[in-house]
Amino acid sequence: MRRSPYFPALVVLALALVAGILAPRFQRHARSAEEAALALQREGHAGSAETVYWEAVRANPTVPNVIAFLDAHSLARDVARVLRRKGHENDDPEETRGQLKSPSPAETGSTVTESEIDAFLARSDLPKDVTLLGRYWRDLHEGEVGDELRAGVREAAAATPPMPWANRLLAEEAERAGDIEKAATLLLREAHFMPNDRHDVDYAFALLLNAKDWDAITTALDDPTIEPMVGLGQKARWAIETNHYRRAIPWIFKLTYSRPAAGPLALTAIAALAWWLFVAQLGKTRERPFFRVLLYVAAFALGTLSIPLTDFLILVEESKLHLVESGDIARDLIYYVFGVGLREELSKLLLFLPLVPILRSPRFKAQPVDVLVCGACVGLGFAAMENINYLSSSDLGTGMGRFLTANFLHMAMTAVIASAAFEFANQGDDYAPAFSMTALQVIAMHGAYDFFIVHPNIGGGYLSMTVFFFLVNRFLAAVDMARGRSERRNSLLRTFMLGTATVAGASFVWASYLVGPAVAGRVLAPGLLGVAIIIYVFARRFERM
Repeated sequence: MRRSPYFPALVVLALALVAGILAPRFQRHARSAEEAALALQREGHAGSAETVYWEAVRANPTVPNVIAFLDAHSLARDVARVLRRKGHENDDPEETRGQLKSPSPAETGSTVTESEIDAFLARSDLPKDVTLLGRYWRDLHEGEVGDELRAGVREAAAATPPMPWANRLLAEEAERAGDIEKAATLLLREAHFMPNDRHDVDYAFALLLNAKDWDAITTALDDPTIEPMVGLGQKARWAIETNHYRRAIPWIFKLTYSRPAAGPLALTAIAALAWWLFVAQLGKTRERPFFRVLLYVAAFALGTLSIPLTDFLILVEESKLHLVESGDIARDLIYYVFGVGLREELSKLLLFLPLVPILRSPRFKAQPVDVLVCGACVGLGFAAMENINYLSSSDLGTGMGRFLTANFLHMAMTAVIASAAFEFANQGDDYAPAFSMTALQVIAMHGAYDFFIVHPNIGGGYLSMTVFFFLVNRFLAAVDMARGRSERRNSLLRTFMLGTATVAGASFVWASYLVGPAVAGRVLAPGLLGVAIIIYVFARRFERM
């Protein structure tokens, strides 16, 4: 009895479900108080996060813990004010005056009273820096800092070496007052004496880059203590802004190929291998294994090189064309089509072009399916490098959602536009209008897909999935025409379903390891919709392949 081609995929999904449920138990260390509190804040539980920080402060009264607690306390109070206002927004002010009360912890409001904080900061056993900086930061949140207290903090910041955190907190006050140059100077002074924390340098350079203070940046880069801590991306942006293009290129390459964390790298490798095996089977590697395996691997490698080119174009667009996301719907649509879509498709197409002479050579006798699969492999190489960046970011929802759909999306787009470019190379000017139309359509759909994702208020995920549907359908239609019916359908379907299940299952295990099975399921839901679309479109064409 022949086994169903769906059976291996179902087995993989079942194993992934079990592994995902068990994954949190294998974490090497318990989450720190800061990690737990940040997770609670992201989930909207400001009061619970404040409680976690408060317990950490009482157990270990250090400046970082006190500052983190006071920030959480301020946030929790803001939430409480909003909840009170919403709860009584329709009441008569005369009737409700004096009746408002702080929400309970269940309402995510503040859980620590002002008298408790006063008593804590008045303790005689606290270290001097905790008392001084804690009182200063609390008063700054209240909006009024006494002259004597501010003078004490300034004296501590100006000392050699300065009191840790003093310059950092003064920089925050300077930024709130609009003095960007002073804020950056204070942050760089903090970093100069406390070189183990790159956060101050990163933020200082972000301020200076936004203010376009090139002289201050040049001076900071001349500091041998500061220069190694400056982010490669910030160096590259400064180089582009000041027209030092040759200096920007090695920084961009180092940034692109810097060593990623083990988890994102492993997950990316699993997805890249699964999808490469699928497109390689689409490309009939069994018929010419030596030629096609080398060709498709080379295409994937070229795709990975398109990322630094894209990063270079991003910096040029932002610094020279001022093409950035603004929040305005009309301007953002232009940005995502003529910014994101154009630069990414152009980069991938340029890295596909080195393969054109090989594909056109009579010696190698390449077929139309080779062109499509080479384009798909270039797109897959791009997606693999992009996935590492997304999965390494702190936004798990965006990272996982794009991870589940971006591989097939880039494969489809690059395959379609590469095939049109190849026909243009073969037929010359007669095919130019058709190539231009195809390129514009792919760029527009790419931009629309990203645009709808970042604008959920106008349809968001649903419209992006509609674009995704058309792209996947067009790609599979092109593959259907190019490859014919020479291979057994069950074998191809089995590879497709097994690869899809492997990517989805590995994603669930990784997300569950980070945030638990329940949250992982919610995080993966939008991306799984894209996976369902791929399966549906492929199944529709399956009988004809």
